[in-house]
Amino acid sequence: MDAHWANGRPGYRCRHDYSSARSVAPRVRNLYWAELRIIDGLRYRLSYAGGLPFLADTNELLDHLRACRLVVVCGRTRSTWNRLTR
Repeated sequence: MDAHWANGRPGYRCRHDYSSARSVAPRVRNLYWAELRIIDGLRYRLSYAGGLPFLADTNELLDHLRACRLVVVCGRTRSTWNRLTR
């Protein structure tokens, strides 16, 4: 995902199969997620699942993701995490 600023806030968008401004072949639409939406969603779900304390801050979330070797995966309707295998 490409990081960028939108309306003064950080956000991320998927540039899947991006090659030029005008594509002849049909392709998957770009995906946009605001950083706050990703962080809040993961913090809530990991706290609810017992992986993080309730009211954990962003640094605690990032520390937990690194310690557990988790990567964030964003789909059309929600973000989730996967464990790195290497």
